[in-house]
Formats: sequence, structure tokens, C-alpha cells
Amino acid sequence: MPQLRVKNGPAKGAVQVLSDGMDELVIGREGALRLGDSAASRQHAEVFAIADMFFIRDLGSSNGTFVNDERLGPEDQVVLHPGDLVRIGSTYVVFEEPAPSVTDHPGFSHEDEDLEQATEISIEVTDSPEEDTAVADVSYPILTTLAKACSTSPDVPTLMERICSIALNTTPADAIYIFLRDEGA
Repeated sequence: MPQLRVKNGPAKGAVQVLSDGMDELVIGREGALRLGDSAASRQHAEVFAIADMFFIRDLGSSNGTFVNDERLGPEDQVVLHPGDLVRIGSTYVVFEEPAPSVTDHPGFSHEDEDLEQATEISIEVTDSPEEDTAVADVSYPILTTLAKACSTSPDVPTLMERICSIALNTTPADAIYIFLRDEGA
């Protein structure tokens, strides 16, 4: 079933499952999906279903509702597609089809995730700081922030946690995966 997942803010991680034929689902400071965002109206926007499609519309909010950085007009009803980012106040909500769990599979497969839109960041750590390299297809500010995290992380688990946090907060990514290479393999 499709769902709305709050990506940041006080309600970060909240999930609202959507179903065909559902009544309107109100998003805001009050309603079915409560954001806790002071820049959101009490009843800011609503999601509704027609057949197997889901739409969103603004409910006359003060600060507007944005879908993929496009502000909705007063009469707009926009179809939501998996991966669409809805911004209400300073809170981002993603419309998504939950991915199948990969924990039930013996290994990671490209069939389990859509890797076509992935960004690869490769960081090689060596014994000499002068030899460390970082290659990325991302913007310079993100790379700079990652480099700072790498230089100040006391251990690998802390480094991985910082990289995931930076990537989730600076990109529209829904998930971050870190693969560690075993040099002995």
C-alpha cells in the first residue's frame, strides 16, 4: 500500500498508510497526519484517492503546500507519484510505495531496490591523509560537509552514522546504504 512518511521535523519517521477509496486525509498541526511544525496550518493540506490514484490539495494554508518544490495553487489537485516530496512549512513528507524488505533475502540484489537514481560516493581511507581520495557525483557543499565528518569521526560506526545523517538531510534520498569492502576478500 502507498504511504506518506515524514522525513524531518518533530514528527520525523511518522508513517500514514493510504488505501484506495479512503476518505480525505488531512495533514497539518491537526488531522490524521500531525506534523508538529509551527509553520503548518492546523488543516494545511489533504490527500484523497480516486480509484487507485492519490491526489493532494492545499486547504487554503498561509504558507502554501509544495510538491517537488512547485507551489500548489488554490484550485490545484496534483496526482502523487512514488518519490514525490511534499513540503508543508519546513517539513518534508514523501509519498512512497514501501520497498520489499531485503532482510529476508540472503544478499543484496539490484532487484530489491531501484538503483538507477542512486548517487555513489566512494571514499578511500588510507594510512596517509595525503593519499585519501573522495569521488562523488554530488554538489561541492555536500562533499565538503562529508569531508569534515570524515576528518572528525573517531571510529567507523560514528563515521557511517554521520554520513547517513548528512546524506538524508541534504538530499531527497529516501534511504542510504553503506557497503564496506573487505580488503581480504
